Amino acid sequence: MTADTHEAVLGAFGSIRRQQQEAERETTRQIREYVTAGAGAGVPASAVHRLTGIRSDTVDRWRVEHHAEHHVPRARAQAFAPIPKPKETGKAAGSAVAAAASAVPPVPATVDRVLDVVTAADRPVRQKDIAEVSRLNKGTVSKAVTRLAREGRLVRLDDGTVTLGVPAAPVPNRSQL
Repeated sequence: MTADTHEAVLGAFGSIRRQQQEAERETTRQIREYVTAGAGAGVPASAVHRLTGIRSDTVDRWRVEHHAEHHVPRARAQAFAPIPKPKETGKAAGSAVAAAASAVPPVPATVDRVLDVVTAADRPVRQKDIAEVSRLNKGTVSKAVTRLAREGRLVRLDDGTVTLGVPAAPVPNRSQL
């Protein structure tokens, strides 16, 4: 076989392989659409695996990605819908912003939530209990407790529990000296 014939055969094989890969991608795209948005959305991932050979975890990932792409943005858009313009009342523009801000309930900061739980407890509290009551992640509670302990607002006891710290005396400013 000459070099030209060899290159022609390799070129033809490469072209056939590219066509096969494109057909495989299209088939995978169709299966993905079927199991995420089509009638197969309710089919268990294990059944899809048995029928197509596509791994169950891949099907589950597709479904999570589909949900994130199609459902979460819509929910976020509804949650952050623009505040309707206030009616003209002759008041200053700043009062409209204040009125809109007061309509939205404030979300307490993490450290405030941790302090609220410790304050409400009648005894020293474990960080695990703070996490359960405040519905915060244990890692988030740990960071907040570390920060509050560093500031002296909380005290860690030898057994690992946390209690309120001694309030620091206010620092006088120059006019009080």
